Amino acid sequence: MHDAKTFRALIRPTPEAKRRAKELRAQLSEPERMLVWAIRSDQRTGLRFRVQEPIGPYIADFYCHRARLVIEIDGKHHQNEQHEHDRLRDDWMQRVGIVTTRIPAQEVFSNLQGVYNTMLAQPDGLQVLRTSLLNTAMRLLYDPSSLLMVIRA
Repeated sequence: MHDAKTFRALIRPTPEAKRRAKELRAQLSEPERMLVWAIRSDQRTGLRFRVQEPIGPYIADFYCHRARLVIEIDGKHHQNEQHEHDRLRDDWMQRVGIVTTRIPAQEVFSNLQGVYNTMLAQPDGLQVLRTSLLNTAMRLLYDPSSLLMVIRA
């Protein structure tokens, strides 16, 4: 774990990352918009998630500085051409002391409240996320039509 000064220096965004993050904030995906809505609708929590946050040379979908936590929403594009870039980013984040949690976009559609609760439970919520994803996988295995369900907060 790095001291605060070293950590700040390591995560200082590059000018290119700042510029790109601003563009990405203007064109959020549907699952990202849903999570932003959930976060902004509930101000009870002390955790603050920044959206499309530049961190060093990378951009995180959601970043909580206090928890040193990145939440990445993975859509279909993350399954193929993005895979190597995602791996490099995750490795870099781990080296500087940031935990990255990946959530499939479909999980946001099918279990928005569960994903949001998981975000709030971090950093101790990694097991909750695994359980939530396992439950979703089991639900899809036994009832593929559940893909169409969206749980509203």
